Amino acid sequence: MDSEIGASARAVRLHVRDPDLKRTRLSVGFRLILAIPHFIWLFGWFFLAVVPVTIANWIATLIQGSPAPMLHRFVASYVRYAVHVVAYVSLAADPYPGFAGRAGSYPIDVDIDPPGRQNRWITGFRLFLAIPAILLADAMLGAGTSGSGGYATQAGGVLATVAFFAYFVCVIRGEMPEGFRDALAYTIGYSAQVSGYLLLLTDRYANSDPSVYESANVFREDPIRLEVDDDLHRSRLTTFFRVPLFFPHLLWLILWGVAVFFALMASVTT
Repeated sequence: MDSEIGASARAVRLHVRDPDLKRTRLSVGFRLILAIPHFIWLFGWFFLAVVPVTIANWIATLIQGSPAPMLHRFVASYVRYAVHVVAYVSLAADPYPGFAGRAGSYPIDVDIDPPGRQNRWITGFRLFLAIPAILLADAMLGAGTSGSGGYATQAGGVLATVAFFAYFVCVIRGEMPEGFRDALAYTIGYSAQVSGYLLLLTDRYANSDPSVYESANVFREDPIRLEVDDDLHRSRLTTFFRVPLFFPHLLWLILWGVAVFFALMASVTT
């Protein structure tokens, strides 16, 4: 059963096509070594082909208002392949990916809309408009793992951190925790959207809202659940002074934490 991550309105939509959480311990242990051929192919594909093709596509989109179908398909295959590789390296998926980026060929995959009309103004300033999304994708991925147009500049992104802890869990248990897999899928899906926007597959800006992601709306019988009931409105005045206003709560939180610590010690010794 397909599980779509994201809203149907997105031009680049990530799917978890196979929800299997089993992981092969041997391949997990040597995952980075096994992925070396993909790293080489991904690097060469991007710099030797995707960059010049994207420049040609940018010129074509500026002239005719839509990308060339052949160039669109080529770049879409690259973005799809990058998703497969990142999913494999991060342990979000277990099978060894192919090298062609074929649609529907991997447990974690992306659907990409066919080429359509794009705003020439957005196209002309695409690189500058994409900077906030690239920075967010950079923070989500980390360790240079985006591989699809938004190379990270630091090592401690969400994906890199989750994948680090997931490595030990998968080696010991042979299974990926579902929450870890969902977090990885979210970061990979957002990176794919940023890549699609930056590489001219679409002029729809990447949507990072986690509330529209299916994995964020699945109700589980967990003993502790977080409920969010927020209209997203913020007072400008309290936002500006948010840090000073937080100090009393920080002090009370520390004192409360000390009290909880001694209460926990007392409960352990009795």
